[in-house]
Amino acid sequence: MSVLFRLDRPPRSLARGLKTQSVGSPGLFSGLDADGDGCVTQAECSTYVEQHNLELPKYTPPITEECDYGMYLPDQASVCVPCVGGSTSRRRSHTCTPCADAEFDAGMYDDCVGGIYLTDDADEGNCTVHTNDVEGVFQRGDRITIATRNPGHFEEVTITGTSPIQIDRCLNLSFKTYDPVRRACTSADGFSFSSVYPCGCGKATCEEGQACNMGSSTGTVYRSNGTTAGTAGMCITRVHEGEPMPTPNPTISARGDPHLVNLQGEHFDVNHGGEFSLLRIPQDTKQPAGFSLMSTITAEYNRPCITYITQVALSGTWFDEKSLEVRSYLRSHSNETADRFLGARVLSAADREAPWQDHGLITDWGDYQHVLANNSDYEIVVKKQQWTNHAEDTGAPSSRPLPDSLRSSCGTRGTPREPESSSDRTSSTRST
Repeated sequence: MSVLFRLDRPPRSLARGLKTQSVGSPGLFSGLDADGDGCVTQAECSTYVEQHNLELPKYTPPITEECDYGMYLPDQASVCVPCVGGSTSRRRSHTCTPCADAEFDAGMYDDCVGGIYLTDDADEGNCTVHTNDVEGVFQRGDRITIATRNPGHFEEVTITGTSPIQIDRCLNLSFKTYDPVRRACTSADGFSFSSVYPCGCGKATCEEGQACNMGSSTGTVYRSNGTTAGTAGMCITRVHEGEPMPTPNPTISARGDPHLVNLQGEHFDVNHGGEFSLLRIPQDTKQPAGFSLMSTITAEYNRPCITYITQVALSGTWFDEKSLEVRSYLRSHSNETADRFLGARVLSAADREAPWQDHGLITDWGDYQHVLANNSDYEIVVKKQQWTNHAEDTGAPSSRPLPDSLRSSCGTRGTPREPESSSDRTSSTRST
């Protein structure tokens, strides 16, 4: 790179800290201009310094520690400039990458705006948030994250309704227009891949090929009264562009009459009644179960080969000597017994015969009425999430919402399945 100084206007300095010295005519560098073309090149300056045995101070441009949001530091520059129409990716960026076709520049933000984002500010205490378009992206029961666009904080909530989005718990933090709204990553250990992309990893947004890390090294996560929020979140690239994604783990499920998928991705049916273990941690039965999901499978009346999951039970040492049982509606075919309605109950060491709570009482359950475990590492809370209605012609209660699943805040879900035959069906619940 050549440095030129015009001789008709003396510069104030050759560089910061290096004072100008006149040569020849006052204020001019005529003695440096060896070829007389009116400009002094770096080579001419170096030659003059050597001929006159001069020592000039070295000048190093100041290092900019960090640019402000939406700005970047071009190469060979010491001053941050705005990134117009592009993304700087991070605040120490040296490039301004143009926004993709489906994205736009919303001002002084590091990233371009795209995907689902807030169209209005969402303040602390809001129970409804407004976004650009969620049709086909979000549905009731989805766990989502809302994060500040200029990285700062996030909050994780569950959708209870759409158009606009209603959430299960009013916001504890405030967010601004254009802040991103994403499906929450299904894994946050920094190694495993999420089952959905893009996904919200705390304050970050992970793309395909990245793993979400919510460890303490990335920030802080606060969990209190069913709220998950904080400053954590970082995406780790594990598969680079052009490389194939690994085969995802199978989605385990148990639904219908009943159709099951295990951890090996094998599909099979259970065609007789009984008690069955659906999930146990650890699998070694010689050790106490930390987590156990047991199911009761019952044959349909007068059709022994048609079976359904009619009751599930969650228990184990993780639950602080408590357990949760959920049962489906089951019609009685005897004059001596009554219909068995959808119900749930929490058992404890002090009360192993707690009465079943029917759908009406479950509807009135508070979000933190039943805490199954609460310690420094995790908490397990029974919470209503999805709803359905009984048919009106079966003798079952009608027009009252019924919980379709019960979710614990540590991510474990247990879903009862009701009979679906013409003789036994009153409603069906969706397995999640």
